[in-house]
Amino acid sequence: MTRQEMHEFRQRAIEFVRNHFPERHEQMMNLRESDPREFRRRMMELLPRIRQAMTLMERDPEMGRLVIRERQVHFQIEKAGRDYSETDSVTTRDAIRRDIRRMAEEMHEIRSGIAEHKIAQLEKRLEQVRNRLERDRERKNQRIEEFIEKLGILEK
Repeated sequence: MTRQEMHEFRQRAIEFVRNHFPERHEQMMNLRESDPREFRRRMMELLPRIRQAMTLMERDPEMGRLVIRERQVHFQIEKAGRDYSETDSVTTRDAIRRDIRRMAEEMHEIRSGIAEHKIAQLEKRLEQVRNRLERDRERKNQRIEEFIEKLGILEK
């Protein structure tokens, strides 16, 4: 990848993060201003995962949306956990606990959706392999004759 291509990819990656993870984007932009070196280090660390998510969105938008939503909820749970640890208010802790439970339920549903999507993909692939096997079985004699002919073995 040329420098120009890498720069363009980084810009697309930053835009992707801005669109799907606005809080993370804001954190990264603040880091870019306060500590450019650490920003570059973190970007290099994150780029492979961002590339993977971008590719997934292109190839399989449904799965991409599920995976992105899973990461979004994961980040929300992490933040809620930090908020829970930082407060002494019983009322606030109760509210955060309810929010975490709701997010954990959503996370479970998302992961189930991911598993169901993977199963559907596997079933589709299995059907393709079965169809190919059936075609091969139907063309068995023709394929054998073609093979023997390629070998140059003629029957007398």
